[in-house]
Amino acid sequence: MRRQGLLSATGLILLSLIVLMTLHEWEDRVPDFLTQREDTPLIIAEAVTARSFTIEGQLEYDLQAEKLTEMDLLGETLLEHPRLALHDTQRIWEVESQAGRVTDKGRHIRLTGAVAARHFGGQPMTLHTEELVYRSSQEQISAPGAVRITHPSGSTRAGAMEANLVTGELQLKNRVESHYDMPAS
Repeated sequence: MRRQGLLSATGLILLSLIVLMTLHEWEDRVPDFLTQREDTPLIIAEAVTARSFTIEGQLEYDLQAEKLTEMDLLGETLLEHPRLALHDTQRIWEVESQAGRVTDKGRHIRLTGAVAARHFGGQPMTLHTEELVYRSSQEQISAPGAVRITHPSGSTRAGAMEANLVTGELQLKNRVESHYDMPAS
C-alpha cells in the first residue's frame, strides 16, 4: 500500500511537471499581436517638439504638443493641445487646437476642437474651425466643416475650405458669405 502511494505521488508530480512545461512552451508560442491590446500606448511623452523636413532639407513643419500618446498598433499618434507651424519661403501658418491625430508616418495631421489658424505673409488672416486637416505630401490644408476667416478688410464664413500651400489658392465652399469693412476716411 505504501508503495502504491509513492508511485501515485511520483506520477502526480511528473504529470504536474509535464503540464507546467507544456504551458511554458505554449506561452512562448502565442503570437505577439494576441498578447497586446490596441488601446495600450507605446509611448506617452509631455512637452514634445517634432520637426519634419523636405527631401531638399528645408523645414516643412514644426509640431509641438503638451502631451503625445503613440498608439503603435493603431498606427497613429494622439496629441493634446498641439501647435503646428507650417513653413514655406513665402507663407507661414500657425495652427493651434485642443487635440490632434497624426497618421501616415506624419504625412496626415488632423487637428480638432477650437482650431485657430493664423496666416502671416501676403495678406494676414485668421481662420477658425472645429476640424482642420493637413496633408504634407500634397501640401494641402482642408476644413471639412464650417469656417470663419477674419482679414484686415472684414470677415468671411463658409461651409468648408480647401487651401493649396504651393499655389496659395484658397477655395471656399457651401454658403460662402463675406462682410467687408469700409476704411474710415
